[in-house]
Amino acid sequence: MRRKILKIFILFFTLGLTISSIQYFDESGLFISTVYADETDEVDYLLKDIYIAGDYSINFSPDVFTYSLDVSAFDEDILLKLEPKYRSDKVYLNGVEVLKEDKYRIFANLEYGKNILNIDVKDSYDGTTYRYVLYVYRGGSDYITLDDINIDDRNIGFKPNKRFYNIELDEDEEIIRLNCVPKEGNYSVKVNNTLLGEKNTIRLKFDGINKYVINVTLIDDDTKKESKYVLNFYLGIPISPDVTGSINAILKPNQWILVNGRWRYNDYKGDYLRDTWFYDNQYYKWFYLNSRGYMHTGWLEYDDGNTYYLDNHGAMQTGWVIDNGKWYYLDENGVMRKGWIKDKNKWYFLGNKGEMKTGWMQDRGTWYFLNKDGSMKTGWIIYDDEYYYLNNDGAMQTGWLRYNNEWYYMDNKNGAMKNGEWIFNQGNWYYINYSGTMRTGWLSKDDKLYYLNSDGTMNTDTKIIDGYICRFNKDGSVDVD
Repeated sequence: MRRKILKIFILFFTLGLTISSIQYFDESGLFISTVYADETDEVDYLLKDIYIAGDYSINFSPDVFTYSLDVSAFDEDILLKLEPKYRSDKVYLNGVEVLKEDKYRIFANLEYGKNILNIDVKDSYDGTTYRYVLYVYRGGSDYITLDDINIDDRNIGFKPNKRFYNIELDEDEEIIRLNCVPKEGNYSVKVNNTLLGEKNTIRLKFDGINKYVINVTLIDDDTKKESKYVLNFYLGIPISPDVTGSINAILKPNQWILVNGRWRYNDYKGDYLRDTWFYDNQYYKWFYLNSRGYMHTGWLEYDDGNTYYLDNHGAMQTGWVIDNGKWYYLDENGVMRKGWIKDKNKWYFLGNKGEMKTGWMQDRGTWYFLNKDGSMKTGWIIYDDEYYYLNNDGAMQTGWLRYNNEWYYMDNKNGAMKNGEWIFNQGNWYYINYSGTMRTGWLSKDDKLYYLNSDGTMNTDTKIIDGYICRFNKDGSVDVD
């Protein structure tokens, strides 16, 4: 028999976990399943390979049926090649047949976050279907998010991609009920090291006025990927970078203070700083205090003519930041950059307002193409069913192009590769093949015979070719009279 079906046995067991630093009032267990194959069976796996175009790959093995892959948040789709071991078998991606005529290539559209790609291979011999599952995370683990976090059924201002929360509790709130709600799907939640039960709820008991840090971990049980949230509970004290100072005194020199819901910083005399940058040695970050002494957040156009960005905690940012759906780059001094920048060996272009550009972009009369992630493209690209070539400096090529010992002609106006047509250049006619390469030698076109010289120019003079005298008309066609 050509193939045998993999036999599966499932083992279930439960582990109990506890935490000692904080008292928890429920018991939680971990459910684990393990898959074994009968060693006496011969298994003929039906999928030859899962190939992913671009910079992505997986370590494919025919006897491994589950994979996970992180891709950029900019990737709206990926191109897969799903080739069966036997050409008579059929392959399906989420129920859609992957055609042999397409060389088993198919695009998979991606939503933000987790995407489940079911790859089924149907055995033409006995009808058995083998399933491989590829979990694709658009945006990586950052898009594995909870649906909500609440305390005693109170809203904490939860946002899925906000990872840190500061929460004030009254002094008498020593026992609270924490509820961490995952999205629909196969997920587990841990609070510190305790795995939550079916209701994803746990009771916490705190021991006196202080700051308490609770780590919430969301686990995707399909792939074991994790994402984390941090809850800082301030029991009986105001939210402050200086917890010890908040406990021991209302105000002290050299500390952050909260005034009418906004942060100020007191110097060594107890006076608050104004109109100045301040470097906090505790957080290793720069902060800016405005003319009223309040900590600045968001964009800042400073007196030096530069623009800076300070996050919701007031810390000056460097590197890439996203604001209102647009990406910006801040250098090592926090200054927002414009124009061309090089980051991790890739070039990017930032507009006059600092926003990262994508797609076609013209700079000083030269066209460039920037990928979805903003990086500059080089080499061949296909855009709107036309071929273009971008040189090593990213500039779009026009006119003649020498590539792999072949000549190509790119339109002088829009840069699109010519193909299957005559072109007139510098007083000579040339013919460009359908593949885009310059034609040489004999050409039969529109019931006429032409000869293209070794430099590609159309011949119009009498010429000895292969030992024969050939005469040509003014239009370059062979004179048959």
